[in-house]
Amino acid sequence: RPLRGQKTTPWQGGTRVAAFLTGGFIPKRLRGTSFDRLTHFADVYPTLCNLVGVSAVDTVVVQGEPRAIDGVDFWPLLLSNASTVLRQYLPTTEVSIIWRERYKLITSASVGGSYWAPPEGKTPGNTVININRTEWPCVNTNASATCLICSPEKPCLFDLSEDEAERVNLASQQPQLVAQLARQLAWRLAAHLRRVVARAASQPRLASRHRPLLASPRRSPVLTARPATRAGA
Repeated sequence: RPLRGQKTTPWQGGTRVAAFLTGGFIPKRLRGTSFDRLTHFADVYPTLCNLVGVSAVDTVVVQGEPRAIDGVDFWPLLLSNASTVLRQYLPTTEVSIIWRERYKLITSASVGGSYWAPPEGKTPGNTVININRTEWPCVNTNASATCLICSPEKPCLFDLSEDEAERVNLASQQPQLVAQLARQLAWRLAAHLRRVVARAASQPRLASRHRPLLASPRRSPVLTARPATRAGA
């Protein structure tokens, strides 16, 4: 089935991309094969460092708190293709997070860009598969605002192992999981904002670049959620 969404949206079609590996490091038994596990661009750095025998450690201290790199070495997982989960939580945008490569929470998504593009691109009529507005109504209370089909008050939860196209919202069936992921997303965004503020304070020339983010956490109303204990990568 086609993935949902487009660039700049939190849907899989806006965040997931294909990648390839080539070179002499790849064992012959793996050449020409596929690897369908969830990794992040940040994982490339520690993976390459470990392959060439260089330490990937680059811990910095932000407001007195040590902060390691976000990437994880995925080479052992690539070689074994085991069921091991690379990381517990992976934020894909400021309003979406994936847990154990399976469940994905979206706390804000507008109706625009929430369509499905057919596998070969657009249909012969140069159209996309639009959403059913009866199945996906506006859930935000402010009628004058942009129509949201996922919101902090009524988020969307998907089981990517069964529903990679993000068609079935499970939020009402899994309220505890929704709360768990919302707390994790809020904790990570709050930590990110603290780092941005600290960096902008130490490097004033960066302040103008981050001013919209510093001025208002507009994309993450889940900041009101209780911070979670630190877990996962």
